[in-house]
Amino acid sequence: MTGPEAPGSRIDLGQLRDIPCPLCGGGRSRVKIRERFADLNSAFDYFSEDGGHYRINECLECGFVYSSPVLSEEAVRRLYNAADASPCTDQTSDQSISVNMRRYVQRLMRHSGIRSGRLLDIGCGCGHLLRAAQGLGLEAQGIDPSQDAVQTACGQGCAALHGNYTAESFPENHFDLVSVIHVIDHVLDPLGLLRNVRRHLRPGGAVLVATHNIASLLARITGDRFLAYNIQHITYYTPASLDRMIAAAGLKPVKRLRSLTTYSLRHLAQNGLRDPWRRRAEKTLSLLGLGGLQLTFPFGNIEAVAVKREAS
Repeated sequence: MTGPEAPGSRIDLGQLRDIPCPLCGGGRSRVKIRERFADLNSAFDYFSEDGGHYRINECLECGFVYSSPVLSEEAVRRLYNAADASPCTDQTSDQSISVNMRRYVQRLMRHSGIRSGRLLDIGCGCGHLLRAAQGLGLEAQGIDPSQDAVQTACGQGCAALHGNYTAESFPENHFDLVSVIHVIDHVLDPLGLLRNVRRHLRPGGAVLVATHNIASLLARITGDRFLAYNIQHITYYTPASLDRMIAAAGLKPVKRLRSLTTYSLRHLAQNGLRDPWRRRAEKTLSLLGLGGLQLTFPFGNIEAVAVKREAS
């Protein structure tokens, strides 16, 4: 059966399905933000914010915030596999991303006390974090659902697998460190993902999880227009709910970090504004030669470090 499609969309909105709360499994919720579908043609491309968002709900049993109804896992897998990764090879964006990824790895190493060994980056994209980890002396491996991104990563000397991250993706107790950078909010089963992280970490190993913070000042100021509210995201976190999700997976939260992110003015204009303001800002930055200027700021994100307990 087919359903209506949004203008310009290749996504059949008739395929949306309701899901229970990803944290507690509860089926009762209230609508927090009504759905808004925009042009979905490039909604799953890297850094795209143009796809609107699903209906966003708050669980009446545990308070967790999540999207429902949503597309099936198979539909999302196809969209990510076809995603255009070219934005993450843009020179200016590349410089900013590299700064951010190195900061993530350094923080994970510092707060875990682990200075060497194997690192897994889940959702490795074009390999920026893998290259940062290699530069810091780690043996790095990644996995990503975008074939285009994985080809780019491998072409730049990274070890990356194409596919969805599952329990069977890697051996048990294999990695010393795992990074989950703006990935946990993209998956239907974040609790299952973190349980797989626990499976693949060695006892005493550590994971860093970074995601958007819907309790941040930026989120409160921008309200329903907070840019994290987009169709790529299924789950939404506060510092408290992120800690609860991590603990529910059997990991021990050990550090919550104030997340700093570096972006160029061009990247902020391209991904932080919507037309016509985006076109005007890009033109102005180009005329002034300021597009490459980088800013470091807490852009409404949170980070948490957790460990897999040593075997007793």
